[in-house]
Amino acid sequence: VNDLMKHIIDGVNIPKVQVERAISPILSFYIESILTSYFHSHSEYSGSYELISPEFPLKKENNQSTNIDYLLINNSKKILVLFELKTDSGSFDTEQTERYVEYKERIRESSASIIRMDLDEISNASSKSSKYDYIISQFDSAVKSAKDVKNTLILYLVPNTIKDAIEEKGKADFVLGFNDLPESIEHKYSNYWPDVRSNLLTLDLVDEKRKIFRNHPTNPLEVIVGNIEKYLLDSNSMLQ
Repeated sequence: VNDLMKHIIDGVNIPKVQVERAISPILSFYIESILTSYFHSHSEYSGSYELISPEFPLKKENNQSTNIDYLLINNSKKILVLFELKTDSGSFDTEQTERYVEYKERIRESSASIIRMDLDEISNASSKSSKYDYIISQFDSAVKSAKDVKNTLILYLVPNTIKDAIEEKGKADFVLGFNDLPESIEHKYSNYWPDVRSNLLTLDLVDEKRKIFRNHPTNPLEVIVGNIEKYLLDSNSMLQ
């Protein structure tokens, strides 16, 4: 697992490799336990979380859909969670967040039943409607009483370089950095979780270096000097 995670994250150095898509199924595997552990001591949001589906489709006005990375339900507290993963600070989309906020308001006014009705409309308008049958069955199986669910959490898991900026916008209910992920969780394969988590933490370092590079002077000599300075700052005091 450790070697696999390192192999995936090394992809950030390769053009057009979408690390987020490679990490998503692994995070999906643990996501129920992550949220259950994270909210364990939070009286308002504690309880067991169940993954309805990754890449869950949310209807747009034209009966097309946009996907949320993960949709989860806490049936005991009657809360839906719109969970979005970002592995690169450059992939944050303000318009995407606004769509989630609009959905949150619709659910508050009409309950989670609107998501179920939207699924039917998306499916009916699609030429591949059979592909939505699985997601519909997952929703029906996971959500015990959609008409009673009127609360929604918008939650982001992002690199630390953009955590504060997203929080300041005030649109997301919770913004987690990778270091906010619980160190231990209850899961059938919890013994592998520390390796998964430790490798996710390296994404912060990668994104920080990318941020420096994006803001770096383009003069070759300045780039070289800047790289040396950054290397020394990152190294131990003896080397400095």
